[in-house]
Amino acid sequence: SKISNVQEVVTHWVDTLPVTNDEEAAPYAYSFLAQLIDQQNPAVMSQAAKAFTFIAQALEAETLQGQTATRIVGAAKHLVTAAGLNANQLLATLPPETQHTVRAFFG
Repeated sequence: SKISNVQEVVTHWVDTLPVTNDEEAAPYAYSFLAQLIDQQNPAVMSQAAKAFTFIAQALEAETLQGQTATRIVGAAKHLVTAAGLNANQLLATLPPETQHTVRAFFG
């Protein structure tokens, strides 16, 4: 059967994040999130601050490694720009160790 409201499903899917305790599922979840960001999916863009925070939490939890981490960091940079977010302001709401980790990824 066909999904009648894809955006509603995506909105609810974003609410299942962050994936921080499942090293097997995290790469798939965040690769999909990166794809949605690249497509400027309305459901993700309307929750841009939440998505950015979830990405930061996953990076801090070290569930994202290698190419997946690089891919999602690139998508997060795009998200910040496209949604007009203030990354420093968002990071300020997170624990200092998370801020440090995320800043290291973002260079």
